[in-house]
Amino acid sequence: MASGQVSVWVPIVVGVIGLVGVVTGQLINSRREDRRWEREAAREELRHRREVERLAAERAHAITLHWSQERKDAYAGLLKETGEYLSELLKCMEAVARGETPGESMKLMGEHAHAAASFHAAVDILASPRIRALADDLVQAAVGARITVSSSTGMDVHSREVALREAERARDAFLAEVRAELGVDTLAG
Repeated sequence: MASGQVSVWVPIVVGVIGLVGVVTGQLINSRREDRRWEREAAREELRHRREVERLAAERAHAITLHWSQERKDAYAGLLKETGEYLSELLKCMEAVARGETPGESMKLMGEHAHAAASFHAAVDILASPRIRALADDLVQAAVGARITVSSSTGMDVHSREVALREAERARDAFLAEVRAELGVDTLAG
């Protein structure tokens, strides 16, 4: 071989080394890209999981708020209707004491009793066992007061007042327990 000539193997070896370098570079780059893609996929999966958890928590909170509001409405309705019922019962007693017929008061008592029964059913569905028991006591005391007041034969004024006070006591006990369950401060003042 002449002094200025390069052996045939040198360009082949340089070409093979270059080819191996390119292939190795591509493999390394591909591997890095795969790892980057896996990290990105893991990050996206984590973000998606957190988003799903956040939405589930929001849904659970909305459901809790909904049923809490339903309970509040049922409690308030039962309190309002039994209060109106007892108020009409007092008007009825006053009318009888004056010798009048309590026709309108009796009609309104019936309407309030019907509405109270609807709210009582809602309380039975939504409330805790303690609240349900107190709601039963409240309704029984209100009905008992009406029975006591209605049976005027042999019943003195004191017995009627005791029956009404018992209904008010049941109402106050129900209200106190409802306020405690709802987390409302019972010592207003």
